[in-house]
Amino acid sequence: MLKKLLPLLTPSESQMLTPDQKEKIFYCHYSKDKDLVMKAITALNNVGDKNTLQLLKKSSRRGFTSGRGHEISQALEDCIVHLEQHLSSKEIESQLLRPAPSSAQSDLLLRPAIQKPDEDTNTLLRAEIGEKTD
Repeated sequence: MLKKLLPLLTPSESQMLTPDQKEKIFYCHYSKDKDLVMKAITALNNVGDKNTLQLLKKSSRRGFTSGRGHEISQALEDCIVHLEQHLSSKEIESQLLRPAPSSAQSDLLLRPAIQKPDEDTNTLLRAEIGEKTD
């Protein structure tokens, strides 16, 4: 049953899985069933997160996949590379940017926000509630 369900997991379903469920998928790669291992690695490639990546790296460092076939070792390494790239792009996407100061380089338009924005309610912009009278 699990072999049929693992290939159906997509990246959009990653948020629906609990860390415990992702860990259970990870542990499938210890199976002696090569088909199950390949499907588990493919599923982790789609739904893996930072914790999954750490588990995969630890498993790779311990050399667990050596002797289990080139295909499994290569799939595991490809999964690690994919998750690293995916997580770094997610980190970049979530980075808050601010306009660069005019004294900066002319080709630099945005810079990362270093300080927390001013959240004083007196300085926040608000829409006018009443009607304008001209």
